[in-house]
Amino acid sequence: MITILLIIGFSIIFMLGRRSGYGKPASPDLWKPIDDMIPNLSRFRNLDPDTYARFEKKLDSAKREMINPDATILKGASLDISGNYIRRAVDEFSSLAGSLPSGDSVYHDEIADLAAELAVTGERVLIEAAEQTKQSYTPRLINALVD
Repeated sequence: MITILLIIGFSIIFMLGRRSGYGKPASPDLWKPIDDMIPNLSRFRNLDPDTYARFEKKLDSAKREMINPDATILKGASLDISGNYIRRAVDEFSSLAGSLPSGDSVYHDEIADLAAELAVTGERVLIEAAEQTKQSYTPRLINALVD
């Protein structure tokens, strides 16, 4: 009888641990798609260095909220916070177009396209992180595009 109760107790503890988000480590390469975009985004650094620095800071905050300093374990409830930082970073990057002279500039469209690509890539990374760690995450930007 005691053996059965112990087995049931350990099973419950195991199942609760997996649902908390700490049961399974996330892949350390989870942020790689965003890191791969940085060289293309950094071409616009000199348009407005202050705005670009704010963009980088928000992107770093998003990464820090999502991944622990050892870059292996996803934190528990930080996916929504990380998503907020990604959206703010996209807004900062989009505002770089304001530094360009008005008129027909190919860079206005390119900055808008890169900002949209960053937003979608960031939310895909967060969705993948949620799936890997069995957490819930509701993407806002991708849902807005579908609506």
